[in-house]
Amino acid sequence: MIHKNTLSFSKMLCLRTDNMLSMVCLNTFLTLKICDDPVFDFDVIQHDDYSEILLLTHSKDNYATYILRIISYPGKCIIFICK
Repeated sequence: MIHKNTLSFSKMLCLRTDNMLSMVCLNTFLTLKICDDPVFDFDVIQHDDYSEILLLTHSKDNYATYILRIISYPGKCIIFICK
């Protein structure tokens, strides 16, 4: 997913082979880790003025339990967690 904001800084989500999800600025190549837990899949829902990033992770307490997180971007606030 590539996102352009009003300042013309393009960003891309990158799911690495070690299951870490990062946002990469395509102008500076600086990265921002999106989630501390390993991410196994993600999806992006784009709205007119913001996006929601859905993350599928494992529970730290029980590895057999998956967690679905929804993060609003920009703002990077968690709006929903479902186990």
